[in-house]
Amino acid sequence: MKKIWIIVLFLAGWQITAQEESDKKLLDIDRQINEIIAQKSKKFKARLDTINFHLQQGDLSPEDANFQKKQLAKHYAEDLDYTIYKLTKDLKQVAKGRKAIDSTVNQDASYTLHKIQLNLRHQKDYTVHKDKYSFSYFYLSAGINNVISGEDIESLNDSPYGIPDSRYFETGIDWKTNILRHRLLVKYGFSFTWNTLKPTDNRYHVLQNDTLKIVEHPYDLSRSKLRSIWLKFPVGLEIDLPESGKQHWRLSAGFYGKIRCTTKQKLTYDDGNGDNKQVVKGSYNMPNFSYGVSAEIGGTYWSLYANYDLVPLYKNRDWHLLSIGVKLEL
Repeated sequence: MKKIWIIVLFLAGWQITAQEESDKKLLDIDRQINEIIAQKSKKFKARLDTINFHLQQGDLSPEDANFQKKQLAKHYAEDLDYTIYKLTKDLKQVAKGRKAIDSTVNQDASYTLHKIQLNLRHQKDYTVHKDKYSFSYFYLSAGINNVISGEDIESLNDSPYGIPDSRYFETGIDWKTNILRHRLLVKYGFSFTWNTLKPTDNRYHVLQNDTLKIVEHPYDLSRSKLRSIWLKFPVGLEIDLPESGKQHWRLSAGFYGKIRCTTKQKLTYDDGNGDNKQVVKGSYNMPNFSYGVSAEIGGTYWSLYANYDLVPLYKNRDWHLLSIGVKLEL
């Protein structure tokens, strides 16, 4: 019986000692976290005062000073996040299986450094993208397309295609790389584009002696459209314009090359014996490769979008494809 009591007292003493050591380690880690936050906040304030001093002396413009402040806050927040993350791992390991003391660690890695708050893991604001050297995004674009003769926009009045009925749809991925103080970016990527052209006045496309013609169909057409699918590779420059209120404006222009994947004509008509449907694939005298220029102007996640093919749409006609629509970045 005496031996049993000795063992019980020994285990109880060992447990109390282990808990005291655990508490000591927890308090020590908590103290280190508080000291690190205080030290880095002090350094941050000193650097911030230096920037404000140069701003007051006229050595920095307001835009440059604001940019340096954002970069400074981002640097210190990331450094603080990494340092505390290592201590948090030790904290969790020590506190496993028992209650841990309250810590100043923020599990979402959001820290406030003298009223500048950054969320490094969940923030999706466009300004975070701007601070990255390169980033990518998925986009959708849709609108109308038609043909013009050369560069004469007034030739749209003589187009054989219906303006509201001829449309395009585009989806792809773009990359952006900052090259000049986050005000100038290079854009590049790839996309798939569906161009649909619908002739007016009951007409359709035919090839006669290797020449594309748009002629009237002998029957009443309920559907007549020519669809081509292209694989496009755009590249260009984007300028970030000064912010106006809460809206971020940008302007971009560039070039693109594209490869024709497929072209087919779809017809539906009534010949007196019911509806007939035809789907005929072919080149329709379209080039296998084309290129052109593009331009955009818009806000943070949207823009007005225009493309103009420098290569004629058909080999025997001076018709150039023009597309205008809206682009959404997702």
